[in-house]
Amino acid sequence: MHTPRCGVKDIVGHGEEAKRRKRYALQGHSSVRDSLMAPFYQRYKPNFKLHKDDILGIQALYGKRKEPVATSTTTTTTTEAPKGEKSTQKPIDGPDVSSDAPDLCFDSKIDAITRISNGNTYLFKGDYYWKVETNGLADGYPRRISADWDGLPGHLDAALTWADGKTFFFKGKEYWRFHDMRMDSGYPKNIQVGFAGIPSDIDAAFVWSGNGKTYFFKGKEYWRFDSKNDPPVSDRYPKPIKNWGGLPNSIDAAFKWENGLTYFFKGSQYYRFNDIDFEVDTKARPAFPRQTSIWWYDCKTSNAAQKRASLFGNKKPIYVGIMHNNMEEARVSASSSNVLEVDDTKSEWVKHGGVDDSSGISCKTNIELTILSIVITFVINIVFHCTAA
Repeated sequence: MHTPRCGVKDIVGHGEEAKRRKRYALQGHSSVRDSLMAPFYQRYKPNFKLHKDDILGIQALYGKRKEPVATSTTTTTTTEAPKGEKSTQKPIDGPDVSSDAPDLCFDSKIDAITRISNGNTYLFKGDYYWKVETNGLADGYPRRISADWDGLPGHLDAALTWADGKTFFFKGKEYWRFHDMRMDSGYPKNIQVGFAGIPSDIDAAFVWSGNGKTYFFKGKEYWRFDSKNDPPVSDRYPKPIKNWGGLPNSIDAAFKWENGLTYFFKGSQYYRFNDIDFEVDTKARPAFPRQTSIWWYDCKTSNAAQKRASLFGNKKPIYVGIMHNNMEEARVSASSSNVLEVDDTKSEWVKHGGVDDSSGISCKTNIELTILSIVITFVINIVFHCTAA
């Protein structure tokens, strides 16, 4: 793991800032962490030397120096950019001299994300994948999908992992099954073979933390899949995504994070879902949706953007994988103990355990009534003892 950068006060001398401003006038950001043009500020380094990536980047614009610089005269020459080794930096309004790996800090939209059986979380975009940690993206990424996930194509539609350790990837009308990072034999297969009733070209797939069931999203609709049922998809589906309070249509990806909560991603933003209220978590501060690049990828942002991202001004962002206060822990605990389950179209969400949804009493109302009952009982006992005395 590396030290979080989001919200950390920059310790930069005037010399560092001057060098950065001058470099940025010539070049864009670099994806190399030790480069002067990496998209985040670095602490002061004595005896600073340019990284090779910085040198390659500027040479890609102006070429290598042919002769030592004369001190008495000023000479301007134009040379051809060197061939062969390339910099990862992008000159502004110049040719793209970087690799084809996408930069998540500038384009945070993803194809799929899932947490596999070994506890690692991976996100996928195009032909590349990244490992996600609680304080940002792990070092050494991105890597090509083909290099580590033998047989798995790029540009995936969705991914999900079941409790038995099997991970499924979906693309078009096919799916692939893996255990950790090794594909099982006999794949890919047609979606209708293993997931009858689920359409092709899905947007997202996940196991919802509220009831442990598998859900598939596509466009404005969603399906619930249960392999123990026959058929595995009820004829009551598909249903409108608007049932999931606050979620937009055409979700890009979704998964259950290590804190037990479900997260949805669309474009440059993400949403955390409140299983008890069955809606996007509106009680959180800052509110959802939030910027994925800042809160998940640990990308550096300007001070102004940092203030806009937080309702508390300069307060540091809260990383998604860490519990920070008793209220948050209580919410997660309540989510686990009051498991919700899809029942029927009359009342979409009821408490697991046979509560009659026809009463019209929600899970939240049930809790409030229980607390009220305890308070009334307490008051009656006090009155009784006072009277007896």
